[in-house]
Amino acid sequence: MGRGGKSYRSPHARRRSLRGRDTRVLQRETGEVQDSEVSTFHRQFRLLHLWGRKDSEATTTRSLRGGIVLPFKSVNGVKLYYEIHGVGEPVIFGNGVFSNTLGWVYQHPVISKEYQVILYDMRGQGQSEKPESPYSFDIHAEDQKLLLDELGISEVHHVGISYGAELGLVFALNYPDMLKSLVVCSAVSHIGPLLYNMAQLWRNACMLADPELFYNATVPLNFAETFIQEQQPLLEKAKERYVQLNYPALVRLMDAFLELDITDRLPEIECPACVIAGEKDILKPADPYSRLIHERLPNSEMVIIRDSGHAVTFEKPEEFNSVVLGFLAKQTQ
Repeated sequence: MGRGGKSYRSPHARRRSLRGRDTRVLQRETGEVQDSEVSTFHRQFRLLHLWGRKDSEATTTRSLRGGIVLPFKSVNGVKLYYEIHGVGEPVIFGNGVFSNTLGWVYQHPVISKEYQVILYDMRGQGQSEKPESPYSFDIHAEDQKLLLDELGISEVHHVGISYGAELGLVFALNYPDMLKSLVVCSAVSHIGPLLYNMAQLWRNACMLADPELFYNATVPLNFAETFIQEQQPLLEKAKERYVQLNYPALVRLMDAFLELDITDRLPEIECPACVIAGEKDILKPADPYSRLIHERLPNSEMVIIRDSGHAVTFEKPEEFNSVVLGFLAKQTQ
């Protein structure tokens, strides 16, 4: 266990961590609660756009979502696409490696009711530029720091999933004075042999620019088996969009991921942290990865989301949102 950290596996443990928000989570797990913010339309909309979207569609899809759209900032030699939603303490979100700002369609309408939500595409992602030079987490962290500088934001809460959560850890190490708290979901701090082989498979599919191979390599590892069975028609529809991905940029993103090795430095991160993992994540399983991060972070708590695979924000959005809001509430009291 990390110093001051708690691990939450049972519903009763999660109740303690959420300070009254647990009832909704537990009911949702038994199918008794529906969230108007997370509709079937949103689920279908995100599936169709999660990993691929023509640039020409950006204005239309963004206008469907609402919010204040301030398209680009040029920082560190690259144009970054970003959005701001809501008012309050700023919370910046870090995308998954092959995702984009639309990946938070379940989160920003809910969290922006209480906080200022900042979404952006990292270099190589979505609507942001995709330079041909190598990427790294240090470069991503510098990009994020300079973007926040441009926005006049000196301190921020960071919420990330997978690649975006790993960026959050590096950002905490490189710019500790800018970080108020950290949510680390479905992440690792180093790459074990099995994960390395899976990541290499993804990279090879990107190198070949083969949409069919890329789909078959990624989808089974991103979602729980039950979710894949339930959503197979929509996943097949999303498959059509893989032909539109910028595969050279994805290779550079994968190269950055394959260099990640920060486990020994995790004790340097002093800000409050919430480590979240999907119970059925086979890509970056809670044991050993999330558990290790939790144990090494000196001021962390841990939450296991039941019956979820790697894509927690999509498979279990209500539970994820409740955990994040509960954690942020404790930091902003």
